[in-house]
Amino acid sequence: MPCSQRLTPLPGTLPLPTPRGPRGAPNPNAATDKDVLTMQTTLASICREIGRDPDNGRAHTAIRNSLKRLQGVVIEARSGDAWASTHLISGTVGRGKEALSIALNFRLTRVVLGTASYGRVRMSVWRQLSPVGQCLYHWLACWRPGYGACPPIGLDTLARHVWQDEKQGAAQRERRRLLRAALAEIQEAGGGEWHIEERGGMVLIERLKDAEPVFSPTSTRVFTHALHSEKRARTRLSHEM
Repeated sequence: MPCSQRLTPLPGTLPLPTPRGPRGAPNPNAATDKDVLTMQTTLASICREIGRDPDNGRAHTAIRNSLKRLQGVVIEARSGDAWASTHLISGTVGRGKEALSIALNFRLTRVVLGTASYGRVRMSVWRQLSPVGQCLYHWLACWRPGYGACPPIGLDTLARHVWQDEKQGAAQRERRRLLRAALAEIQEAGGGEWHIEERGGMVLIERLKDAEPVFSPTSTRVFTHALHSEKRARTRLSHEM
C-alpha cells in the first residue's frame, strides 16, 4: 500500500497503563506515539467495493450517513483494572461526490498496514443476509478471522453474542429458530466459504479457504489527521429494535 507521507500521530488516544509509571498510571506521552492513517477515496469507489451503483445518489447519501454513525462508535478495551477507549473513525472530510478523506484510528491503521489482525467480511455476502444473519456473520468473521474449524459452540452461546443477554422459554426458542435460519443463510450466501452443521445442540462451523480475495484494496495516501469528536454514542442494531 503506497504511502506518500509519514504517518501522523493522533493526539488524544488513551494508552493502557504501564507498570513504569507511578502505581501503573498511563504514560502521558504514549498517546502521541500512536500513528493514524488518513485514506483518500471517493464515494463511487466505496460503492464499487460494497457492490452498489457508483452513480447512485441514494447510495452516496447512505454512505455519508454511515460514516457519521461510525464516528460516534467508541471502542473500549479492558484488562484487569486497566482500560482504554478510542473512536472507530477519527473524522471525515469530503467535497460533493468526489474526494473523500477518512481518518482512521490507530487500531484500524495497524490493520491497513498489515501489522494487526482483523475479521474479513464479504460485503456481497453480508448484504444478502437478514438482520440477525448480518450480526452473526460479523461475529463469526471476527471469531474465525482465518481459515479452519471453530470450536463447537452451542446455539444459546451464539445467542448471547448476537443479543448480548439471555432469554428463557418462548423467547429462547424463538432466538434458536432465528439463529438456525441465519446459519443456513450464511452457508448458502457464502458461496462455499462456510461449512455449518448442527449436532446434538452444538454447532460445528468451519471457514473454508478460498482463492478469491476477500477485498480489493484501493490506493491510499497519507494526509494530516482530523481531530476526533468526544461524543459517545451507541447505535441500536436492527435486530435489537
